[in-house]
Amino acid sequence: MNQIIWLVLRRMRQPLLVLITVYSIAVLGMVLIPGPEHDGQATHMNFFHALYFISYTSTTIGFGELPETFSEAQRMWAMVCIYMSVIAWIYSIGAILALIQDPAFRQALIERHFARSVKKIREPFYLLCGYGEAGAVLVEALTHYNIRMVVLDKDEARINELSLQDQKLPVYVPGLCADAGIPEHLLDAGLKHPFCSRVIALTDSDDTNLKIAITSKLLNPGLEVVARAGTRNIKANMASFGTESIVDAFEIFGETIALALHSPDQYVLREWLSGISHQKFDKPAVPPRGTWIICGYGRFGRYLVEYLESEGLPTVVIESNPDVDPPSQGMILGAGTEAETLLEAGVRDAVGIVAGTDNDPNNLSIIMTAKAINPDLFIVARQNRVANSMIFEALDADMIMNPGRVLANKIRGIVTMPRLNEFLETVGEYDNEWASGLYHRLEKTIGTDTIPDIWVIKITQQASPAIVELLSKGMNLTLAHLLTDPYNRDHELKAIALYLIREKERSLVPANSTQLHRDDRILFCGSAQAYYRMRLLVNDYYLLYQVVTDQDIPRSGIMRWITRSDRMI
Repeated sequence: MNQIIWLVLRRMRQPLLVLITVYSIAVLGMVLIPGPEHDGQATHMNFFHALYFISYTSTTIGFGELPETFSEAQRMWAMVCIYMSVIAWIYSIGAILALIQDPAFRQALIERHFARSVKKIREPFYLLCGYGEAGAVLVEALTHYNIRMVVLDKDEARINELSLQDQKLPVYVPGLCADAGIPEHLLDAGLKHPFCSRVIALTDSDDTNLKIAITSKLLNPGLEVVARAGTRNIKANMASFGTESIVDAFEIFGETIALALHSPDQYVLREWLSGISHQKFDKPAVPPRGTWIICGYGRFGRYLVEYLESEGLPTVVIESNPDVDPPSQGMILGAGTEAETLLEAGVRDAVGIVAGTDNDPNNLSIIMTAKAINPDLFIVARQNRVANSMIFEALDADMIMNPGRVLANKIRGIVTMPRLNEFLETVGEYDNEWASGLYHRLEKTIGTDTIPDIWVIKITQQASPAIVELLSKGMNLTLAHLLTDPYNRDHELKAIALYLIREKERSLVPANSTQLHRDDRILFCGSAQAYYRMRLLVNDYYLLYQVVTDQDIPRSGIMRWITRSDRMI
């Protein structure tokens, strides 16, 4: 606000001085110039009448000659005043229009409006820094869960894109074109707002993301920070001062490839559980073991070579830059778009190829050329821009890696399903056979044609009052009771308990006979119907009592007294 006032005073100082000077001269002239004579004496206007006359005259209203008929000299001076004041007003209005069009003034107004919009938020929200490919996908995904967000990005075109998307989003997302690396902008965006619960740094610059993470931890230490990092040095730096989640799209995808190679069923299980609920699930292709060709030896290519070789698979690298540092052993120079280069790399005998350059047309060309030589290749395509999704889908690649979507999906899991992430990390400690058994059990119980609902039941007075009340009366409740259909007690809900958290104890896929305790947290997956019926069950005392005791009792107090069933409850 101070900046706006300062800009107005600075730009309007000269026009205001001109207006004050013109009005002062005009008023003084009207006071000094004699009017018509009465009884042989000339009359004079006082300052109030002179100011009143000049005010309506200079604005072209024209009420007439007041308070007395003017003399010829006064009329002559009035004409001079009219032209002077009109010219002064034209000059001042021009200055006002120039001020309105001034980029600095407009930016100050936008920032003021943005800051006021953020201050009015009265529910938890996330501060997103960077509205690029990943940011746009993340905003769309998180607002789907009715999560409020505030966006900062230094690219005006991206903020304009956010404004255009605003009507399609279920909640309003305020955005500001500003450098998120500047602490003042972070404060305007709600860094210290009482309802700001998380900061997500997804800018294109590692240095900016690092600065955002540091600023957030210094100015609001209790705030959780999720930051994007592109190098191991930046990751280590972020981790050193307590950044909760550090994400790198290339590393995430490399880990996914490695998981799919050494534990394919665990990979399928992870993909199924991590998707967006109710969407159709197409079982992902599992990459084969054998020789792989990597086209592009940037950060993405290096990660893939590292993870593939850690699985004992030989790799051949094609790179167009001869000065790449450090070079890969046996690296072949070329773009990979030519058949000669691919043949030299052994594409006929390879089992898979990765088109991993930072140029989408080149990646498409690499894949088309390679498939023409070896149609049986397992294709991994790097898609750099979300706008090219239609082309890459038509390509029919086995795996498509879009950095923005990879980051957005990872952060969506961190934000919306932290217990699922914890469960999947624990599952990673088990072998493929164990994961295969769980997946087939889920397939038999729930069905794997669509992505299931994932939810957590907290056994607290606020979240599950019916369970807490029955436990307080000494009744024994088990997971089997929660998995019973309250409307048909002979049937189980299409759901499975995946993870039980009890103080420091963690249990994977607990048995249905497991007893429930206060403050337990249980992760379930299942159908939408199972989710809603279980939510009803844990909140409805009478319904849960009927499930536990297998007795039908009336809800009415009078009917319970008549049937004497009130003694039982």
